[in-house]
Amino acid sequence: MSTRSNTAILNSNGTVTMTYCHFDGYPSHRAPILLANYSDEDDVRALIALGDMSSQGERHIPFGPHSYERPEEGCSVFYCRDRGEAWDDVKPMEYASVDDAVAAMSAYLYLFVPGEGWSYNEYGRGFRPISSWEDEVTP
Repeated sequence: MSTRSNTAILNSNGTVTMTYCHFDGYPSHRAPILLANYSDEDDVRALIALGDMSSQGERHIPFGPHSYERPEEGCSVFYCRDRGEAWDDVKPMEYASVDDAVAAMSAYLYLFVPGEGWSYNEYGRGFRPISSWEDEVTP
């Protein structure tokens, strides 16, 4: 079983760029990874630029041999790069607004707003700062 999630960034023109993550999308897994490793806009954009992923790790770039079948410990696994799926099927999606992204989200949506940081939305119930997940969410 998987807990599906999305990772998104709010662009300066109000649009949202978003990708999908299949496994371990619950906040107790994703929040610490995002806070510790993706707190900079450039890092978030680099992560999202690789498209949909099977799972997220602390890094999006491997240090050595890495594949879908044999992932490197701590490295994200992407459908195009690591599994060979067609880019058009797994590329980041663009949405006209945050509301449109929420309408298309999976169970959890992690949204990075440049200059503000991370928030998350659980099942379309509204955004909360990602730092509050420990008090409000149990996997």
